[in-house]
Amino acid sequence: MTKPAAAAMTSTTSTDEPRPNSSAIVARNTAAGLAARVGLKILGLAFNVFVVRSLGAAHFGQYSAVIAYVGLFSVFGDLGVVSYATREISEQPLRVRELVPDMIAMRLLVSLIIIVAAPLSAYWLGRELTLVKGVALASLGLLVYGVQGPLHSALTARERLDSLAAFSVVSQLSFWTLAILLLVLGGGYIGLIVASLAGAAVDTLLSGRMIWKMRVLTGSRIGIQRWSSLFLGSLPFAVSAISFSIVQRFSQAFMAFHVADSQLGFYGAAYSLIAMIMFFPQSFSMALYPTLIRELYMESSISATMIRRSTVYLVTMAVPFAVGGALLADRAILQIYGPEFIESAIVFRYLMLSIPAMFILELLGRVSAALHLERSAAKINVISASLTVLLSVWLIPRLGIVGGAIALFASEMLRLAWLWWLIGTVRLLADWWILIRIAGAAAIMGVGVWAIRDIPLPFLVLIGAGLYGLAVLGLQIVSVRELVHLRHILLRQTESLAS
Repeated sequence: MTKPAAAAMTSTTSTDEPRPNSSAIVARNTAAGLAARVGLKILGLAFNVFVVRSLGAAHFGQYSAVIAYVGLFSVFGDLGVVSYATREISEQPLRVRELVPDMIAMRLLVSLIIIVAAPLSAYWLGRELTLVKGVALASLGLLVYGVQGPLHSALTARERLDSLAAFSVVSQLSFWTLAILLLVLGGGYIGLIVASLAGAAVDTLLSGRMIWKMRVLTGSRIGIQRWSSLFLGSLPFAVSAISFSIVQRFSQAFMAFHVADSQLGFYGAAYSLIAMIMFFPQSFSMALYPTLIRELYMESSISATMIRRSTVYLVTMAVPFAVGGALLADRAILQIYGPEFIESAIVFRYLMLSIPAMFILELLGRVSAALHLERSAAKINVISASLTVLLSVWLIPRLGIVGGAIALFASEMLRLAWLWWLIGTVRLLADWWILIRIAGAAAIMGVGVWAIRDIPLPFLVLIGAGLYGLAVLGLQIVSVRELVHLRHILLRQTESLAS
């Protein structure tokens, strides 16, 4: 049976109905994601500064260690089923009725095992009792995420990222409000963990209410006999998720055994800023993913243009962060966290140099899944994770937190080069020369920023952004007509969302 024929048989909509406008859907979801995430990240930056300064370097280091340690275990609770189900439901919408209940049941069972294993392993490794308690408490969140993940998968596959963005706003505001209250009352980083669990619970309840109103799970039931096929289909995604978690978390977890809590706090402070910057590629790639799956499944020619333009947009956005971060790391850390955290600057500089790879990998990971290349991608991710472990074990005892940043940079560059080769330059770029033009625009910005580096940092950032924007237009990386078209779509979809 051909793909279009299968789609016609399994879709809930008639093939006689007009096909959804792919650019409008991506724009709507990107607009919603960006609007939510921009607002959240601005507030989140202020909240992050408050938390770091309230806890101090040592206690913030303990909090970072707990989150990194539980993060290593959390991927085993996912089993890769969410990524697999998102693709399958996007291709065949009726599968939501069998996949969602099975995902929830499987994830809850595995989460119960991890809730016991994570704190016991921390205790066995000789960590102090306070940290073990923090790990035990944070592990309880896996039960919440065990339900939240499958619900998000169904909504993402239905291309309702606008709703997920709204839920994210409500849950984050709930988290911040409770966290500030608990910190003021002296709850320390344990209070932060409690607040994060409450925020996740709010998101899960809202997602469940949305699914219930959509009635997409009517008649669904758990089918244990389907679990083996679900597990095998999800296995490549699980391998990739575990590998990705190792790349992102292993260095921090390993540091907890080799550096002081204050040093771990310096690394965590720098890394938290990187996590905030990642909102754009995450919003954009998540909005693109279900639509790209649908277009590829229907063998549409639109998919090639979507992938190539997305690559250009993300590279264009990422490069100035790397250049600006390399030039202004010291001043940025002083401005945001104060002199106490100046040791975060060198880590921040290395992490900012990783930004281009991290931006593009957000896209390449989803493109490889949409193209059903997840098995090959899993092998690449395993090798990248292995490199992270080897470099961390070798560099961190010698270079401390800087070694962790170098390990992350090297593994991300390896993964980028290999995934790019797997997908193919022909699919990702129409013209190699556009990368040279982007580098030229970044060089113009860098020279301009360095020439006026003594002015106040906020003005320096604005001037640098303006210089880069003019260079991008002047070198025809993005045309004025394209910007006007994107602005028109985003404004129209944002107004629709607001109403």
